[in-house]
Amino acid sequence: MKNQKGMRCLSVLLLISYLFSLPVPAAAENQASSQLTLNQVPGQAVKQAVVAATPAIDKKPSTSNNEETADRFLSHHNPLKSATEESTLITEVGASSRRKKTTTDTTAPTIGTPTLSSISATSATMKWGTNEPATSQIQYGLTTSYGSTTTLDTTLVTAHTQSLTGLTAGTYYHCRFLSKDAAGNQATSIDYTFQTPAAADTTAPVVSAVSLSNITVSSAVLSWTTNEAATTQIEYGSAVDAAGNPLYGNSTTLNSTLVTNHSQTLQNLAASTLYHYRVKSKDAAGNLTVSSDSTFTTSSSLLKDAALASLVSTLLADDSLLGRADWLSIFNLVKTDGVVSTTEFDDLQTIQIYSTLYPELDYVHSLANNVILGTAANATYQGSTLGNLAAGSSSGQLEKLVNKWFLGMDTPLTSYSYKTVAGSLYVNGLSYADIRQGMVGDCYLLASLAETALRHASTITDMFIDNGDGTYTVKFYQNGVADYVTVDRRLPVDSSGKFVYANYGASSGDSNAELWTALAEKAYIQMNAKWGTRQNTYASIASGYIANALSSITGFAATLGNAFSSFTTAVSQWTSGALMGFASLLTPLSSTVVGAHAYAVVNYDSVIQKFTLFNPWGIAYGLLTLSWTEIQNNFAYYDQATGSEDGKQARHGYFQYFFENSSVSLANQKKAKRLASLTKRLPPQERKAAPSRQVESRYQIIGNMKIQSAYDEPLSYENAVSLYQNQREEAFAEKLLLKPVSSLEEISVSIKRAIRG
Repeated sequence: MKNQKGMRCLSVLLLISYLFSLPVPAAAENQASSQLTLNQVPGQAVKQAVVAATPAIDKKPSTSNNEETADRFLSHHNPLKSATEESTLITEVGASSRRKKTTTDTTAPTIGTPTLSSISATSATMKWGTNEPATSQIQYGLTTSYGSTTTLDTTLVTAHTQSLTGLTAGTYYHCRFLSKDAAGNQATSIDYTFQTPAAADTTAPVVSAVSLSNITVSSAVLSWTTNEAATTQIEYGSAVDAAGNPLYGNSTTLNSTLVTNHSQTLQNLAASTLYHYRVKSKDAAGNLTVSSDSTFTTSSSLLKDAALASLVSTLLADDSLLGRADWLSIFNLVKTDGVVSTTEFDDLQTIQIYSTLYPELDYVHSLANNVILGTAANATYQGSTLGNLAAGSSSGQLEKLVNKWFLGMDTPLTSYSYKTVAGSLYVNGLSYADIRQGMVGDCYLLASLAETALRHASTITDMFIDNGDGTYTVKFYQNGVADYVTVDRRLPVDSSGKFVYANYGASSGDSNAELWTALAEKAYIQMNAKWGTRQNTYASIASGYIANALSSITGFAATLGNAFSSFTTAVSQWTSGALMGFASLLTPLSSTVVGAHAYAVVNYDSVIQKFTLFNPWGIAYGLLTLSWTEIQNNFAYYDQATGSEDGKQARHGYFQYFFENSSVSLANQKKAKRLASLTKRLPPQERKAAPSRQVESRYQIIGNMKIQSAYDEPLSYENAVSLYQNQREEAFAEKLLLKPVSSLEEISVSIKRAIRG
């Protein structure tokens, strides 16, 4: 038994001895929650190594937000081996066991991967872990020689934290970590690098060299520099408070481009006025510099010629506006020395450009622009070469330009002679019945004037400005914008002294003659010559489109080529106030309708459902009152314009009138094609007088055939032949892309001759 107990004791002692002889297991490596990558010095190879597989850190250190955002270190450790010395276990048989053990620690701590928990421009906090309690210290510096060391923390811990202070912003640093255990075994990490961020920019730009240049009556240029790139803006104003402190109140548009040389222009300033200003510049970090207050005074005049400046100042003193008579005085002064000098020409342009300093009436500004700034219409004057005004132009050239635009002396060319006529602009009020077309095919224009006189009489009265010297400035619209020309009272007459164009047949010496229609016609020619759409001749306006004339006269939006397909649409447009003109077919069915001619719509009777049309040849030719069917049989299309006196707009364009796109003509074409086919089938004896009768709505019988027809009345064989002939003429006109309507029927005659061979 003793032996058995002794054996058991010996076994226990041997087991204890074995357990004490095992090496101490290493603790888990203390990994930071966010390992940060080592920052590398640009252009320099940075030592990087792989983390050793064997070392482990005792405890995972705590992390912070700074740890999550700091740069990651690269780590490398050489594996260190630990050794344990143990004494031999001595026992005696039959006696209590005795153990004598001595252990010497010669293994240095294992340093885990360090992390940057926070960093600023001047400091950094670093953490690392060890597998056994040890001290904490960091060596750091600009090179691997380091040179600086943190204060040794002798507290034995496994989670280490130390801070580096007094660092330089935007600088790369080297560092390594030192930890010593209780036995005095010291571990030293490999070399790491990190970079401090740049210091926050809290310094505003320095503004210098503020200067003024190009000070005029209405503008000034300010320039300055900054010591760093910054934005550009100026505050300015002429007002001050009760204490005399500037109120500014105005700012230039901020230029956010970062530059060191700054320049901006102050505009729309008042003449002879003291202005306060200060410049503002902000750098990329948002630091703003506002300069101290400074002042300048705008000039009293932009004009360089002393005599011209004095005259303009005197003219403006009267009513602060340059009127027509004022400009005639200015031009007369410039002409006195026989040539337009460079200084005078520059001053004339200055007056036109700086309209806030030299305000003019609208129509005067338009006419002066034509003289001073030029227009393509200045190429000729009374059929001879002229040209735009320039420095060095003769006084004679200036005089012709003034005559052309201010005095209305550039009369349209004609084979008839001009005569200064008697009469008044209006006699017994304004009426469409005043219209009497003459020896040029401008029915579209005269019909449009008649329509406007009927529905917008104020547009006609506003069209004319009586200058009081036998001239009238006349207003038209181009793309909805008002434009002006001037005409005098000289009008073309025949050998008997009678008007040959508008106001046809009236005596030029009749004091009761009404002139507005003839003057509007003459002005329309000159205006189109300015726009470049026609030449300055009466012959140039022979044919045109009603829509274009309506929009030029009224400034309203106009549509061209409306088909007679919807009776209700046409009625609705008329009743809503639209200005409407009808264009007849080249060969109307009715002998009372002039072919290829424009008519003004002057009434619609809803009771009898008929339109009343006015022929611009004159009221003596009577009015046409037609049903919708009669209109469809005799007219190709209609133009209409809508708008109000406020906010006028005009839409111009060319209308290619193709009959296949017109539902009115489509109806005629269908009839004509059907009738042509049917008449070929009829016996010869029946072709001369084929019976016709209405059998049911929209159908008719011709001969022994039932055909569809849009006519309300039975369609005779003769009408069928007429329609067929009409269709042939329409097709021929389509081939020629159809000229616009003309009152003299030249087009219709030429087409008939061409068809009949």
